[in-house]
Amino acid sequence: MDDESAPWSQGILSFSDKPLSEVIATLSRYRNGAL
Repeated sequence: MDDESAPWSQGILSFSDKPLSEVIATLSRYRNGAL
């Protein structure tokens, strides 16, 4: 398992150097409703 996939397997999401709008757009693909 590489360093980037380890947090995901523990239920942790991590975003670095991404605009908030991009983070929200990414999350909205996996979760219905308001964030």
